[in-house]
Amino acid sequence: MTLVASLLVAALVGAGVYQLFRKSAFEVLLGLLLISQAVNLAILAAGGWTAGTLPPVTAEPVVDTVGGTAAKVSRVDPALYVDPLPHALILTAIVIGFGVFSFLMVLIARGRETSSTLALGEPGPGEGKG
Repeated sequence: MTLVASLLVAALVGAGVYQLFRKSAFEVLLGLLLISQAVNLAILAAGGWTAGTLPPVTAEPVVDTVGGTAAKVSRVDPALYVDPLPHALILTAIVIGFGVFSFLMVLIARGRETSSTLALGEPGPGEGKG
């Protein structure tokens, strides 16, 4: 599973970098979106996500006597569960990424109104070349 995730991360980063070198502002924005999704997938893969792991739901605690006193003890093997922290970080990154993507789309739309082109590095009509 790690091999599949790493190949998918490599493909997303490659496609994102390819889009970053395009001349259209919208294509550059799509490149940034692809790279951010690749980073999210890399965090997910690094967080211990494998095919046999389960969500971190605790089992019903068992009342057991520990040292002569009754205590609630969970008999759950922690190796069977996934750490929930990377999932929380990824969810936060998706929300922040959506906000940044929306803001940049508005900036691109405003730039299109102003210069009547989406091309980067080229002056619009009525602008000087110097």
